[in-house]
Amino acid sequence: MIDTAFVVEHYCHDAKSKAAKLREALKNKTKVLVLFPDVVPLTQRFCEAVKQFVSMVEENSVFREMLNEIATYENYFEAQAAAEGNGGNEINRGTLVRA
Repeated sequence: MIDTAFVVEHYCHDAKSKAAKLREALKNKTKVLVLFPDVVPLTQRFCEAVKQFVSMVEENSVFREMLNEIATYENYFEAQAAAEGNGGNEINRGTLVRA
């Protein structure tokens, strides 16, 4: 059975050194069960976390200032659109921080 524990053991940060162990674990297996997480609640929780993060950025000027020191996302789409010749007017969805 390939479940979370199997993935952690065989696919984590040191995957190259674990390749032989993974091949051996699956070698000559005729019946393998792969368990996938339920994607709907996983996606819903992810979307809620993103909404909370965006709200935090929008509502907290100190947090925005900290992000501005390390992030370059704010003008990414505008710069890309300008480079493509439409002046950045059509693609305005890249603004993460609204000052």
